[in-house]
Order: sequence, then structure tokens, then C-alpha cells
Amino acid sequence: MEIPGASPITPKQWQKVLKALCYSFGSGFAAGFSLAVTGALSGLVNGGSLSVNTALIVALVAGGLVGAFNSIAVTIKQLFTPGE
Repeated sequence: MEIPGASPITPKQWQKVLKALCYSFGSGFAAGFSLAVTGALSGLVNGGSLSVNTALIVALVAGGLVGAFNSIAVTIKQLFTPGE
């Protein structure tokens, strides 16, 4: 099935998609880890325990989701951007 107005994605455009995926995963991971550690620290202050493993899992999920959604958006954009 061909999408009207779409053009094949060139290798250079795939590099842009991969770069967007890496940047998005990194920023999503950092934000997810920061939020999870903040929540864990507030729990520690209230007499709980610190769970870095949970913070890492939250960070990986957040990074994966942000990276996936952004790379899909960049891929769609590159479909409708003529190759150079």
C-alpha cells in the first residue's frame, strides 16, 4: 500500500530518525529517573526505604516510551520530506 505524498526514506533520513530516538530515550530516561528518585527520596524521608531498582525500571519505561513516540513522529515526518 502506497501512501499518497510519501517518498522513500533515504539512509541520511534514517540517521535522523536514529538520532532522534537516542536523544529522546536519553531525555526520557533522565526525566523518569529524576521523578522516580524524587518519589523514592520522599518515601525515605517519611520512614520508608529507598528503591533504586524501581527508579531504574520507571526510567527505562519512560525513556522507551518517549523515544518510541518521538521516533515514530520523526519517521512520519521524514516520509513526507523529500530526500536530498
